Amino acid sequence: MKIAIVVKEHIETKGGLERYAVTLSRGLTARGHEVHVYANRWDVDESLIFHYVPCVKWLNLLKVITFPANARKHLAKSSFDLVYSLTPLYPVDIYRVGEGIHADVLRARFPNPLKRFLKRLTPKHRSILAIEKRLFTKGNYRAIITNSKLVKERLNQVYDVPFQDIEVIYNGYDDKLFNTNTRAYRGNLRDTYGIGDKEKVLLFASNDFKRKGLVYLLEAIAFLNRRDIRVRLMVVGKGKTAQYKRIAERLGILSQVIFAGAVTDIERY
Repeated sequence: MKIAIVVKEHIETKGGLERYAVTLSRGLTARGHEVHVYANRWDVDESLIFHYVPCVKWLNLLKVITFPANARKHLAKSSFDLVYSLTPLYPVDIYRVGEGIHADVLRARFPNPLKRFLKRLTPKHRSILAIEKRLFTKGNYRAIITNSKLVKERLNQVYDVPFQDIEVIYNGYDDKLFNTNTRAYRGNLRDTYGIGDKEKVLLFASNDFKRKGLVYLLEAIAFLNRRDIRVRLMVVGKGKTAQYKRIAERLGILSQVIFAGAVTDIERY
């Protein structure tokens, strides 16, 4: 089959969605399919055919609307057996909801109802919600993939997407990369970050601290402290580090939290 995969960044070390795109592309190629990747940025891979999709990056609103608009124009120039998108785009054959629906993203990022309402009125969020509404309209997709039953239910509740149109496929993992052999890294990492051999350490890995609930984890560690249970927290990923350091300091746990930043070798952690 001749397959098009659409994703803003086809970069294995960027994040979960991007790693998924790379794994999917390589897997389909290994099975004999001709895979074309439509992206704005990518890691070179000679087994894949890449098409550059321009997008404006200096203004959030334009960034949101220019990538799908340009991707649509580029896709129209070719004929594919299947168009699989990992970024909001319509019409497509398959769309994978990798980051939840935007209404829920807003709810997680802005718990205050008034602030959330005002955010929904901004051009950026209005555009995202409008694109999403069109995307989930019957006729703009053949099938939708989610990575959880919760998102499947939310698609039905918010956009009235029929359950039979949604397939839940849980995230897999690369057992050649993530396995018990990674324990060999523990000693060096503990030495690097000044963690004692017997200290208990929790790992938080994400490039979206707010949506993934880092603040609640920090509060949980403070709660454990009050119960005389001490743990360390390793935060790996790109985010508003200064903001969360202030929260940790306010909670009295800053000395227990390590912000490692973005890494390219997450398996070591």
